[in-house]
Amino acid sequence: MSSALQYTIISTGGVVDGHEPEQVIAEFCTIFGVKEDRAAKYVAASKLIKKDLSEAQANAYRDRFMSIGLPVTVTPQDAPDEFGGMSLMPANEPVAIPGSNAVASGSNMSCPKCNTEQEQSVTCNSCGIIIEKYLAAQSDVNVTAGTAPKSDEPQNKAAAHKERASQRAMEKDSDGSTIAWLAVAVVIAIVGAFIWKYIAVSMDRELALAAWLIGAAIGGGAAALGAYEDSHGIICAGLLILAIAGGKYMSAGVFADEYQMFEGMEDEFASAIVDGYRYEAEAFASVGRDEQSIKEFMAEGIYTEAYDAANVTDDEYDVFINSTMPMLIQLHEEPDAPIDSDAIQSLLQPVMNGMGDISQAGIFKGMWGLLDILFIFLGAGSAYKLASGRGN
Repeated sequence: MSSALQYTIISTGGVVDGHEPEQVIAEFCTIFGVKEDRAAKYVAASKLIKKDLSEAQANAYRDRFMSIGLPVTVTPQDAPDEFGGMSLMPANEPVAIPGSNAVASGSNMSCPKCNTEQEQSVTCNSCGIIIEKYLAAQSDVNVTAGTAPKSDEPQNKAAAHKERASQRAMEKDSDGSTIAWLAVAVVIAIVGAFIWKYIAVSMDRELALAAWLIGAAIGGGAAALGAYEDSHGIICAGLLILAIAGGKYMSAGVFADEYQMFEGMEDEFASAIVDGYRYEAEAFASVGRDEQSIKEFMAEGIYTEAYDAANVTDDEYDVFINSTMPMLIQLHEEPDAPIDSDAIQSLLQPVMNGMGDISQAGIFKGMWGLLDILFIFLGAGSAYKLASGRGN
């Protein structure tokens, strides 16, 4: 026990004006994850809810309960206990704990989860569970005889997650913690987008694994500042997707700007290609005009995908004979003769087609691969798991 003054919070019975008992009971069930009949007891009469609280914690509890319509009082623990008879744990009689061998006797008790010996309390000073809620969950699990242990595990995990969420909701101070975790998650997402852009531009390739790491950073940062609900996890997963999409779009903009320099340079491209063909024309002048010699020339140059004459296809051979060879012969016989515009366009077309859509949107669309989607899925999963509290 701390030497600082600690407080007890107690329901006074009834509901706050303007609230219906059924509504208050339903809200209480949602907060603590207890059954309706148990929650109704706190509305029907004065009962001890929680003790060993700091002043800030007690005030946070009071504000939360008052907001749902349950009137409570905050009392220093060294003050006389005017509600002693209404405590959930009687001080002077032994209490058998269902589902374990632990017994609370006199002013001491044994935690049903961690078995720590301690003074009687609504919560365990060691592991932090809410005793009554834990016992209720254990009782529900053991109602059906012969249930296999494996089937209990998902229920226990779900109950533990719900308990953590309820505790964190009740202990959250009115200090803007929601704004804090969301702001941190947004900042990390923005930084992640710029990191993705930097990697893509500097390395001229994308690193899909970065999506997973950014997702873990978003979820972990949010959880550190108070995120704990499923909705918080969904928000962080969405921020991860936006971060990667933003990083891809920014890097696509950089690539588009680089490709723009090629626009309007058709004449320069054509000149370079014609010079290359003039050089090829000189070499072709000494090649025999039989099929085998021509195919060998094609395999040594850029006119076929084959590496030897035997694998040159009939279609490739026909294109060379009907289109390329006449141009090479003309360039050899008339080196300074201009090539008509149609011929230039036919030479440029493969180059321009290879570049594809070089707009920012076009490049962005082409940047999504299966590996990207896989790691974005993993990153979103990590962000959700950490921010929702399911990773704890």
